[in-house]
Amino acid sequence: MNLSALVFIFLCLLAPALGGPAPLAVSSTPHFSIHYDQPDSEFANFLSGQVERVYSLVRNDLGVIYPATVQVRVCGSEASYQQSQPPGNFVPSWSAAVAYPSKSLIILKSPNLLKTSFDQSIKILTHELVHVGLGQTSAFPVPRWLDEGVAMYESGDWSLDRYLSMVGTVMADKLIPLRELTAGWPDETTAAELAYGQSYYLTAYLITAYGQNSFRSFLRYYLSGASFEAALKRAFGLSLFQLEIEWHSFMRLRFSYIPIITSSGTLWLFITFLFVIVYIKKKRHAARQLEIWALEEERIEARRSIGTVDPGGYRPED
Repeated sequence: MNLSALVFIFLCLLAPALGGPAPLAVSSTPHFSIHYDQPDSEFANFLSGQVERVYSLVRNDLGVIYPATVQVRVCGSEASYQQSQPPGNFVPSWSAAVAYPSKSLIILKSPNLLKTSFDQSIKILTHELVHVGLGQTSAFPVPRWLDEGVAMYESGDWSLDRYLSMVGTVMADKLIPLRELTAGWPDETTAAELAYGQSYYLTAYLITAYGQNSFRSFLRYYLSGASFEAALKRAFGLSLFQLEIEWHSFMRLRFSYIPIITSSGTLWLFITFLFVIVYIKKKRHAARQLEIWALEEERIEARRSIGTVDPGGYRPED
């Protein structure tokens, strides 16, 4: 072995002691290259067993195109998450993952870092994988409502906060008009949160009302460069005006007080409320019974002291 090889081996062995980053482990599947730190090996193995299923599901549902390999970087610390971003990119610390469609790259915080389950991390990966697929398929930057709405729907990203927000918005008749929603994205925080919710439910409506095949056709037309209205007409036979009417009817039915009152969730909430009431009553009854027993014991002691009570004792039930 020559001197150069010995020096290289020595430096590799010395790097961890000097504080240099440990090399990443890699796990490969037919369409993914997963890079991770050793402490996340268990999750990486789990991910390797799930990603091809997720890949097939998203590709079949949406008809999107993927490159030969998608790289997934699993980060076990906030520092490695930020350092793994491509040069010139910074993401907020509260984010759980980020996708770079043009680079076929997904950077994902590990479940250990997020303090979440492996299954929840798969949902997060699914969300980002939709971004990559839409971005790779589209001939132009993907409209935000479509990018987020489809990603949330496909990953099952349902939120109680979002649901309750939509209830208030629909009842107050404050929905963002579809022409505005599909043309741009609001900057103000509250309006942006509403846009996320509407994007999710608009996607859900189109798929539920017209079927996955029609929605896949819509994506194909829209992402190939057709206008939103042209893609709507070709895939669903709808004008934007007709969709607005249909969708508003759907939203009013979905979020009015009637389904809220009759939903299974409300039923269970009502049952839980009754259980709590019964529990409180039983606790009060038990406390009252203890008071009665205490009073009876006092009376017994008083009567025993004057010799009028059988030493065998007494209970109120007797």
